[in-house]
Amino acid sequence: ALGSDETVDGNLAAEGRDCYQVRGMAGEEITLWVEGAADLDTMLSLYNRQGNLLDSDDAGFNGTDPRLITTLPEDGIYFVEVSSFASGSGSYTLSRSAGGNYCPGVDNIALGGAASGEMDAEGVAWFGFDGTADQELTFWVESSDLDPMLTLYDSQGILLGNDDNNRDGIDPLLITTLPEAGNYCLEVNTFGFETGPFTLSMAEGGFFCPGAEALDLG
Repeated sequence: ALGSDETVDGNLAAEGRDCYQVRGMAGEEITLWVEGAADLDTMLSLYNRQGNLLDSDDAGFNGTDPRLITTLPEDGIYFVEVSSFASGSGSYTLSRSAGGNYCPGVDNIALGGAASGEMDAEGVAWFGFDGTADQELTFWVESSDLDPMLTLYDSQGILLGNDDNNRDGIDPLLITTLPEAGNYCLEVNTFGFETGPFTLSMAEGGFFCPGAEALDLG
């Protein structure tokens, strides 16, 4: 059985299917996701004990790998099926975590900290963090090579805010107040137009020009 906060490794042949058992309780929210080989396009499906399809996803995680956020209807045993499309084959990992998480398995950014990234040809990078209700936060991106968009989502994938160039006319700056406690996701996106390094920073409070040099007038 695949337990909470566990990961299993698998390997799919062309048009193959693997099935895993999970146990859960009524009203329990869980997140399931697959990360596969570059040439493997997978589907993730959840069935009850009688084989009735409850939920499924094809490409919600990154356009190829599936991510499924669901609430179990009753206590008992469920089955998770990982399947491949067309002629794709290869290795994958299937993971499960408690609660809803729109960007599971990504690197986390700490309050008051920064995360460095390298934008590749896909043009998108994800980061996660935990926040509290009514917490005011400022996020910004710095890069000499990119013109990125920064977008904030809650744990269910609801868009809470985005920005393109408020920091300096090119880099994004986003000031927001979180609606509730939970995990959140930040997407840095260049839509495939540029590649290169960048830094994403996060600070508590609202700062129109974060990182600016202090001017001593005394």
